[in-house]
Amino acid sequence: MPAVRPPIAGEIRATIGVAAPLAAANLAQMAMQVTNAVMVGHLGAVPLAAAGLGNALNATLLMTSMGLLTAVAPLAAHAIGAGDSRTAGCVAGGGLVIAAALAAPMMATLLLLPPLLAGLGYEAGLVAEIRSFLWAICWGVPGFLAAAVLRFQLTAAFRTRVVMVVPIMAVPLNLILNWVLIFGHWGLPALGSAGSGCATAIVQWLTLASFAAYMLVAKAAISPRIGRGVLRQIPGILRLGLPIAAMRGLEIGMFVMTGVLMGVIGADALGAHQLVFNVAGRSWCRSGWRRLRPCGSPISWASRSRTGRAVPALSQWCSAGCSCWAARWCCGQCCGC
Repeated sequence: MPAVRPPIAGEIRATIGVAAPLAAANLAQMAMQVTNAVMVGHLGAVPLAAAGLGNALNATLLMTSMGLLTAVAPLAAHAIGAGDSRTAGCVAGGGLVIAAALAAPMMATLLLLPPLLAGLGYEAGLVAEIRSFLWAICWGVPGFLAAAVLRFQLTAAFRTRVVMVVPIMAVPLNLILNWVLIFGHWGLPALGSAGSGCATAIVQWLTLASFAAYMLVAKAAISPRIGRGVLRQIPGILRLGLPIAAMRGLEIGMFVMTGVLMGVIGADALGAHQLVFNVAGRSWCRSGWRRLRPCGSPISWASRSRTGRAVPALSQWCSAGCSCWAARWCCGQCCGC
């Protein structure tokens, strides 16, 4: 009897089918960040510096927390692969509990940062602008974290098209909201850089509403559940997600600290640094380790989800092949080969 060869090519195609929409969603998120920077840039150096640093500080906390919630995807995928939709729903419910527990401390942290920046020697006007921006954008934190949980749950179920469509639709909406709230159109007051923070917060809540509406309309068996089973899933999420959160926080924090130090020089230097960082930093497909972000991360997410969904007795070759291929691809991206 001839040996059965692992269907690596099929697994690669399936993994790319899951990862491509996630990569498109990442690019849409980057487009919104660049839009925010360009729109606020019309206000001058101080608003641009405040919004840029405020976005960076907010993103550091959000991406670190999102690293913790990433554990929802493989755990839910494993339950879905075993045909246990109830456990998958409990995993998402556990993720929402963690998101709710993180939201208030994160919002408080953002509001406490301006006095610390003043202690570093920031100009009073710049500190006041950063304070107003962080006050506006912090209200989007709960929506972002809850939407991240639903996004990972949808990824685990291979419902990645909706994960792609919602951020793409949010790009023009974010542009319109920035235009209206920053400059004061349609009878609304001009909020300046804080208007960009409000626009971001609104988009984050609308993203959550869109994912939740999809789960309700599609009547997916993966919707989050509430009950005693939810609490039993939290230790597993923490055990898997905390190391990811720690690595992501260190990785992002290194770059954000350079921006914090630029602010000590002045608003002009900080504004220039943040604009260049937002525009040039999105060109991740050509140089350095940052190539991994738009494409490598979605492939790793897709790989984890497909591996979690695989039934070990029947698909160990497929899941192993998928993981090995993704790991080799990511290593090649890191090494530049």
